[in-house]
Amino acid sequence: MADDKRLERLYDYTKWHIGIYLALGSGIVAGIGFMFRDTKPWQHLLHGPFLLLAFFTMVGAGIAGGVIGSSLACTEKWEDFWDKDQGFWGIPILTGKTWTHIEHACFWLSLCLATIGILKGEIADITKFTP
Repeated sequence: MADDKRLERLYDYTKWHIGIYLALGSGIVAGIGFMFRDTKPWQHLLHGPFLLLAFFTMVGAGIAGGVIGSSLACTEKWEDFWDKDQGFWGIPILTGKTWTHIEHACFWLSLCLATIGILKGEIADITKFTP
């Protein structure tokens, strides 16, 4: 990442995003696990199908972020990342620009799905939950 500040900024931004994906993904998994503690697992505080979709789209964002971060670590010019195919295990799959769009789309879709999963759930009486 010699002279181009765009590479450095995108690398820092992607590292920060990966941390967010890990934290939010863990929260979604905890929410899904919480639903199975009651006798009616899908019918209270959270709505399971939306949370499952939110989890899988968060995983997609994490994969795209990993490809971006690992590709940027060994790229010296912006054009070498943005316009050329990047991938994992040395297999070029999509351009850096496409991976960046996938990362952002999956992240925002995951947040929307998680929000719907929370809002669509029923109001639960916390005293009914057993440890």
